[in-house]
Amino acid sequence: MMYKLRDWIDINKLNWKELSKNTRAIHILELNLDKIDWFYLSHNPQAIHILAQNIDKINWSWLSANHNAINLLALNKDKIDWCVLLENKSIYELDYDFLKKNCNIFKKELIEKAMHPLRIKKLLDSGIEIEDLDNYI
Repeated sequence: MMYKLRDWIDINKLNWKELSKNTRAIHILELNLDKIDWFYLSHNPQAIHILAQNIDKINWSWLSANHNAINLLALNKDKIDWCVLLENKSIYELDYDFLKKNCNIFKKELIEKAMHPLRIKKLLDSGIEIEDLDNYI
């Protein structure tokens, strides 16, 4: 758990509709599934694991715009709201073939920038393990 409610907050006075939208409230929502507003939770990018376990409660229009839900959407193409999906920035992926063909001119400069010691230090300082570094570079 990364976040918790401040001690003076009364959980009984919370607006669950608004809380369902809050990315920092996931641990509270996990403990109170019966109070969740599933409509708003479907748009919460941190709630994908909760939604994946409660497929029948998902609002598919709102989920279609959720940038973290791209894998869940790919598994449920028949439920996607295709108009709303156009708002989702995760429907695009890098075109590596294009980059391979067109970026050779800048290859040396790109490697120097991406592998700059200050960038690597920043990644390591953020808690990333050396073994996982390949996933971030």
